[in-house]
Formats: sequence, C-alpha cells, structure tokens
Amino acid sequence: MTSTMGALALAEALADPEVAEAIKKFQKAGRIYKEMRPKTVNFYQVAESLGFPCPTAPGGGAPFDAISDWMRGMQGAMTDMYRYPDKLHRMIDEFLQRTLTMLDSVPKFTKPAGH
Repeated sequence: MTSTMGALALAEALADPEVAEAIKKFQKAGRIYKEMRPKTVNFYQVAESLGFPCPTAPGGGAPFDAISDWMRGMQGAMTDMYRYPDKLHRMIDEFLQRTLTMLDSVPKFTKPAGH
C-alpha cells in the first residue's frame, strides 16, 4: 500500500505544469551534454598529446565531508564519532573505496601524470 501511495504522489507531482516544464529543461540539457561530451573528450586528448595538462580530472573529496554534507549533517556526523565510531569508519571506508574505483575507471587522458 505504501509503495502505491508513493507512486501516486510521484505521478501527481510529475503532472504539475512547473515540474513538467523543469523536466523538459533537464532533458534538453541532457541532450546538449550528450552531444557535447565526445567533443570535450577529444579536445582533452588532443591537448594532452600536445603536452598540456588536463584540468578536468575528477576528484573524490573527503569521505567524511560527503557524509556530513549529504547524509548525516555535521551535527549527526560529529555525534556518530562518539556514539557509533565503528559504523562511521566503515562508511568512510566504503566512500573511499567507491571513489578509488571510480578514479581507476577514468580514461588515461584525465589522470594526473605519473598515476
């Protein structure tokens, strides 16, 4: 029953003209980005082949910052340090591993020299 109510609430929200218009704008932006991305990749490959460093290498950020900024809030994350330090450490390790996996999957031309 709860999932049905959630789906109906979502359907109602999507039917709102302002939401529908926002979705159209996101779709347009997505189409533009999809067309632009291969050109950007090619540009950075050429720039690197000419000896210029690639300025768009992805980063991961600090795992604790991701937890405190997006998941728990600073107060929740700080409280977790004292109440649930083992759980917080496991979450930090999980974020770190995800970041490292993502960085390993990045094409060579976006990786810093020597890595």
